[in-house]
Amino acid sequence: MLIVGNGLSRLAYKKEIQNFKGEVWIFNYAFKEKWLARKATRWAGHTELIEMAKKYKEKYDYKYDIWGGVSSAEKIFDKNIKAGDSGSTAAWQALREGYDIWCVGIDLGGWDIYSPEHEKQNKSIWVMRWKRLYKFYKDKIHWIGQDHTEILRSPNITKYSSLYTNGKIHIRDEKSRKAIEKFIGKNSK
Repeated sequence: MLIVGNGLSRLAYKKEIQNFKGEVWIFNYAFKEKWLARKATRWAGHTELIEMAKKYKEKYDYKYDIWGGVSSAEKIFDKNIKAGDSGSTAAWQALREGYDIWCVGIDLGGWDIYSPEHEKQNKSIWVMRWKRLYKFYKDKIHWIGQDHTEILRSPNITKYSSLYTNGKIHIRDEKSRKAIEKFIGKNSK
């Protein structure tokens, strides 16, 4: 299963996303991107976006199932999963279902396609959540672009946030960095 986050690094891997064979999980406002929403088989996001995701699904005849932790969702996450955010919750769900997951745009903080100034927020808690996932499923988690294995093995969960909260790109994958630099440059003018 492909887990498509909204970190800017995913902008560098559109072709890989388009060519992926299998289930694709998207999040939050990604339903606004028709090319991506048409590819998606699952959507999850903030509770307040569920109704909007349903409207987009109906309007554009998207095929994704709407997942959440509330009754207004079409599919409910496993009650034993207490991950705290849509990306890591979806990853837990997919892994519990027996999938290997390929992650793209899961930047674990920093710039976000839909959330201005997201990079100013310390998202080290996301690193902690993925560290828990990695502890149990390290052989089933794969990365497209930035490989986060090093930080998931490290005791330093603030390594990334100390960079991006100071305006520095924490993603080392060169292709991703170029996409991030382009996006930041285009949107800072």
